[in-house]
Order: sequence, then C-alpha cells, then structure tokens
Amino acid sequence: MKKVWTLAKKEFGEMFKSPIGYVFAGLFLIVSLWLYWQDFFVIGLTDLSGLWNNLLFLMAFFVPAVGMGLIADEKKKGTWETLLSLPIKEKELVWGKFLGSGLFLVVVMALFLPTVISVSVLGQVDLGVIFSSFLGICLLALSFLATTLFFSTLSENGVVAFLLAMVFLVINSFLGGVQFLSRIPLLVRGVVSYFSFSSHFMGLASGVLRLEDLLFFGSYILVFISFSILALKARND
Repeated sequence: MKKVWTLAKKEFGEMFKSPIGYVFAGLFLIVSLWLYWQDFFVIGLTDLSGLWNNLLFLMAFFVPAVGMGLIADEKKKGTWETLLSLPIKEKELVWGKFLGSGLFLVVVMALFLPTVISVSVLGQVDLGVIFSSFLGICLLALSFLATTLFFSTLSENGVVAFLLAMVFLVINSFLGGVQFLSRIPLLVRGVVSYFSFSSHFMGLASGVLRLEDLLFFGSYILVFISFSILALKARND
C-alpha cells in the first residue's frame, strides 16, 4: 500500500508540473462554464442540468487527454524499463497511477463548486443536492479515467489511447440519451440505459442518491482497473 501511495503522490505532483494539467483544467473550466452561463443568462433558469449535460459531453474529451499517457507514454519517455526494474507489481503501478491522476481530477471538479453553490442559492437548492451532484461528477470523472487508463495499457501511443477512450466514452454517453433510447425496442431499452453513464450520473446530479448508481460507478471503476492490470501483465510477459 505504501508503494501505491508513493506512486500516487508522484503522479499527482506530475500533473501540476506538466503543462497538460493546466491546459486541461483551464480549457475544461472555460469551455464548460462559458457554455453554461451563456444559456443561463439567455433562458434565465436557476437550473444546473445544463451544466451537467455540458460536463457529461466535454469530459469524454478532456479526461482522456489527461489519462492517455499514464501508461502509453512511459515507453516514449524512456522510463518504462526503469519502472519494470523496480520492486513493484502491476496492480500497484495501475492503482498508483489511477489514484494520483484521479485526485487531480477531483481537485479540478471542486473548481465547479462555486458555480454549483451560487446557482443552488439562487434556486434555493438544499445542501443534499450539492453533495449528490459533486459526488456524481467525481464518480463520472473517475469512471472516465479508469476507461482511459485501460486503453493506455493497450497502446504504446498516447494519441491512440486518447482516440480509443474518447470514442468509447462518447458512444456510451450517447447510448443513454433520450433521443437514442426512444428509438430502440422497449425490451432492450432498460439494459442499454443501465450500462450508460448518463442515466446514473443525471440521477445523482438531480439530488437522488441511489445505491444502484453508486454500485454502478464503483463496479465500473473496479472492473476497468482490473482490465488494466491484466492487460499490463500480458504486455510484460
């Protein structure tokens, strides 16, 4: 466990040393808040659903940009052989990378709290909704990161990992949209909706804290972390 936290702290620090971290945070905040406040002043509704819809879409691009090189770029930077020579297991490496970059994402998500709190005060939304919304956006970010980490273990090229993760996440989010669900048979609609991020995330964002949604995100993260560990072991054999 000590090795995992050592790697996590190193990865977290690297995010702030690298310009990628600042570019991610800056662009992500500017674009998402600009889109939200533009609609906010036009429509005049104290509703956060527009912000959550923007984040659900934009995070499918920005989170892969952060996580694409977690494993893939180690060989490019010439540090892969050094990592392999250390007394560290694949699962420790994966968890360390995930926790370090995941903590960075949580910090970035926290930058949306002033907007959430301001709009909630105007709309007289209680603290429970704020807590549930923030929890939902953090779980969504970590789920996207786990996906990107998996694709990063499959490729030695960070750009390829980015594209694979982005396409997967965009398609998954699209499958949970009302426009798509309304066009498919009722028999499979529930299954498709359950395996889509959007249905679980929007439930938490609306203030409904359901065990089903928490279990979905927790299970999803664990499954993709496990996939990453298995892929890394296969890559090293």
